[in-house]
Amino acid sequence: MEGTSYNGVNFVNLTPHDVTIVVSEEERFTIPFSGCVVRVSLVQEDLPSVAGIPVVRSTFGRVEGLPSPVEGTVYIVSSMTASAVGGRSDLYTPGDLVKDDEGQVIGCKGLKKV
Repeated sequence: MEGTSYNGVNFVNLTPHDVTIVVSEEERFTIPFSGCVVRVSLVQEDLPSVAGIPVVRSTFGRVEGLPSPVEGTVYIVSSMTASAVGGRSDLYTPGDLVKDDEGQVIGCKGLKKV
């Protein structure tokens, strides 16, 4: 799976949209959508009600479409995917959103580790 190289690291975007990283005021780089989206199912379990109010527990189910780790490659995924998989050092999520003066999202502040 082809990605975008930046400072010697291959970034593969497994979210359904391009991710623009705002490195600094002067520097941004965009990691385009790779064409592959990782999907995670949610499983809901009914629990005993509380004061007559229904309660459910949501847990992560099967993760689909996640490639195996590749040396020198970072995968950008949703926070739900990163949480569901856990333990993989190559998974990151987009950082906090950066907006322009009109409030439009122009990118994110780096990456996050879940």
